[in-house]
Amino acid sequence: MLLIIDLQHIYYRCWFTRDKREPIYSQSGRDINHVKATFDECIKIIKDFEFHYDEMEAAICVCLDTNRDGLVKRAKFPEYKANRGQTLDDENRAEIIYVANALGRMGANVYGAVGYEADDLVYTLVKDYAGEKKAIYTSDADLLMHVNENTEVWIRQAPEYARITAKRYAHQMRFIRKSRTEAIFNDTVLYKSCVGDSSDNIKGVYRFGNKAFEKKISALLEANPDIVVPATKDGTLEFAKTHFGFNDTQMEQFLQALNMVFPYYCKGIPEPKVCDLTPFLKMPA
Repeated sequence: MLLIIDLQHIYYRCWFTRDKREPIYSQSGRDINHVKATFDECIKIIKDFEFHYDEMEAAICVCLDTNRDGLVKRAKFPEYKANRGQTLDDENRAEIIYVANALGRMGANVYGAVGYEADDLVYTLVKDYAGEKKAIYTSDADLLMHVNENTEVWIRQAPEYARITAKRYAHQMRFIRKSRTEAIFNDTVLYKSCVGDSSDNIKGVYRFGNKAFEKKISALLEANPDIVVPATKDGTLEFAKTHFGFNDTQMEQFLQALNMVFPYYCKGIPEPKVCDLTPFLKMPA
């Protein structure tokens, strides 16, 4: 069993909920309760899997870029996440790598590549270990795209993680994503490419929102309850062409969104290693 931990998103959640926990102060006076919470959560996840599986390998995925403009995806699509301010500074990024290094010293493999987001590295590992059993832990619903017969996704639904499997995917989506009433297997990428994602500055198809998507999915499910969206980018594009009736302009908009939604494969992913903290640390004046 390959256990893939999306450390970036686990840290984000712990960082943005830090006010709900008792403070823990470092020697510099910084409250680091979120660092401990991130580390403790990862350890709990790893220990739980070690208990259930005799053979288990842990993979920790992080983003090494201090500047979002350095991402491969931003080079091709400058508007991608251009609406976001700097929510994390160099100290935050140093803390992420600090936790990754600590987990690495305990036997986990740490994966990071300049220019690639943690999502891209998760996608790369899923492809590289296609025939093996995998479990992904995250708080990012985008990673639901990886659910298949060999891959389950454990997504954070406070206060615990919900296990999403291929067998019950559509039922679980209707329960977990309360803004959605219908779901077909593997529709996460399709949905965001149609409707867009304001948090990532992805526009989607003009005037094709949640209600239009739900209406289309309901009709498809009524005609074929077992319909499945292909798990590849080309397959998703062909599915939209076949079933959604978009005109040429809408297909261009859909493809633009799809290219930003779908993660990038990191060719020649670096061997797992302890990462260099230097680029993340602020040097004294």
